[in-house]
Amino acid sequence: RPVVPRKPTFVKVDSINPDSKSINLLVKVVSLLEPPEVVAGDETGVVTLRLPSPRPEFVVEGADLRVQNAQVSMKKGFLKLEINKWAKVALADDALTFEPNRAKDVSAVEYELVDGY
Repeated sequence: RPVVPRKPTFVKVDSINPDSKSINLLVKVVSLLEPPEVVAGDETGVVTLRLPSPRPEFVVEGADLRVQNAQVSMKKGFLKLEINKWAKVALADDALTFEPNRAKDVSAVEYELVDGY
């Protein structure tokens, strides 16, 4: 019986939390940080993406990206989305029409590890 791949389910940036796994997003690059990091987002918020080094050439300010199977990594209590060897980042198939919501930065929220969990 042939294996039929499932279509990815894309989520919004504001739904990402420290427990999120296998995250699929359609985002626009807002700004380039120190390589290999960028800030990208959708209409619900922005998040810091940690890309493979060196940063792919197609990742420029304003680029529309499709991120698949990204993982959350916590650095000093702050959330970042990591594109590791199991994840994929590519240009979005279609142009994205939204404007990223810079007012809500998911990576700016500090999380604390609570005892007993």
